[in-house]
Amino acid sequence: MEIELQTVTKRYGRTAALQGVSATLRPGGIIGLVGPNGAGKSTLIRQLTTLERPTSGQILLDGTDIVAKPLAMRRVLGYLPQQVPYEPALDARGYLRYLAALRNLPSKAATAQIDSLLVALHLGDVGRKKLADFSGGMRQRVGIAAALLGDPQVIVVDEPTTGLDPVERVGLRNLLSELAQTRLVIVSTHIVSDIEAVAGQLLLLRHGQLVFNGTPGALLTATAGHVWEMPIEPGGTVAPDAALIQTADGLRVRVIAAQQPAAVAEAVAPRLEDACLAVMEGKVDA
Repeated sequence: MEIELQTVTKRYGRTAALQGVSATLRPGGIIGLVGPNGAGKSTLIRQLTTLERPTSGQILLDGTDIVAKPLAMRRVLGYLPQQVPYEPALDARGYLRYLAALRNLPSKAATAQIDSLLVALHLGDVGRKKLADFSGGMRQRVGIAAALLGDPQVIVVDEPTTGLDPVERVGLRNLLSELAQTRLVIVSTHIVSDIEAVAGQLLLLRHGQLVFNGTPGALLTATAGHVWEMPIEPGGTVAPDAALIQTADGLRVRVIAAQQPAAVAEAVAPRLEDACLAVMEGKVDA
């Protein structure tokens, strides 16, 4: 399965939310769609899930134009939006059975899959509890289960770790990573650590433009030699684009710069978050 974005552009009046985005997406690892708020991530998600039509350009699913034939995508899509819809009067199991019926899933197969998903997402013991009584993180996990109903071949999740605790985040990351080996899984996020260990491909958006498309390894290579650390004295000032980190030796400042920013600065290996920031802030041309 393959998705091809061909110069996808989306305008709202005079504002260009996406500008000529082109990329090829395939299974084999999570595809991370990364960028700050307002970068165009959610706009691109809406084009991919056929909720909106691009102003220009094409989106092809195995060669089929999903703008002209949206059902081609909808038949194979599992989608988790930022705001998870739910019916507060239903319990988790009843809500998922309702969605399975809407998707025309056979009853026996739906029951087996719902049982499996509830266990996988640590909801097996609360399946009869009303959604109105769920915490935000629990509702998020129900939304994830809903997105996976019917064994979709294209899975798109928008900020999936909202409200999840650290253990739940790791569990979700592992689940999506396993699915991504045979399915096309796209995760939109501004939290790079959510996908750092499992992404096979990264798309970085800035102001609606695709500024990087490649592997995490290639991005780290491009950023090598641009990340520096140096100590900071008590009461010292920190530049707005620098990051404070606590080490065994005290507070240090982490800076992204093409040249050594100070005599005491030491070059350090970039983390994926450093690399993403460097490209999105225009400090490294990847």
